Amino acid sequence: MHHKIFAFISYSRKDIDVARDIQRRLEKYPYPKNQVTEERRPCNSDYIRRVFLDVTDLSARERKFTDELKNKIAEARYLIVICSKNSAKSNYVKNEIEYFHQVHNQQPNLILPVLVDETRDNIYSIVDEIISRRNCPVYFTTGKKDEHRLDNKYCFYHIVEFLLNVDFNVLFNRYMAYTKSRARKRIIALSVVFSIILLTLGYGFYKKHRFLLYGIFHYYRNNALLLC
Repeated sequence: MHHKIFAFISYSRKDIDVARDIQRRLEKYPYPKNQVTEERRPCNSDYIRRVFLDVTDLSARERKFTDELKNKIAEARYLIVICSKNSAKSNYVKNEIEYFHQVHNQQPNLILPVLVDETRDNIYSIVDEIISRRNCPVYFTTGKKDEHRLDNKYCFYHIVEFLLNVDFNVLFNRYMAYTKSRARKRIIALSVVFSIILLTLGYGFYKKHRFLLYGIFHYYRNNALLLC
């Protein structure tokens, strides 16, 4: 069964940057189709779409637990819960978790908690139980901007692993191979550009000083003949 929404993100508005980043990364990710079984594939044949986020997908801007929101939750195949100190205090998050669990026949294996800065506060009993027995991905927001870049890459690929049921090492090795290939292409491109620049400068220098160069050449050639 293909759901209209592949994953629904439940979060506190105070964690909007985390939620937006996860949604953006997932929807831009060209997943390895040859590694994903038919029943686990998103409706989109190339990317992990559609990932629902209320601020980008809901018609009403004011946050309410409306029938429209309930319909989106019912249409989603998976629930991603952004677990933080903020979401632990959010009734909206609790309502979304509870409703998803209810309309999906109480299947906790369809829910993925993502821990913000390793937060394990009491979110909701269902999610707390999942966190206690499952190794959940961790998204870091503390420290300098680039300090946890690799950690958050790991987090992203753990999310993808859960959604697509593809081994983490397969996904991460694919990413590393892509990174190396892109670096090689960049080096080749830069080498070509520098070669063109050097040739252009060399030709420009030759045109500007060709008479001087001819004079130097003939001077040394004549001197070499005299010494013979």
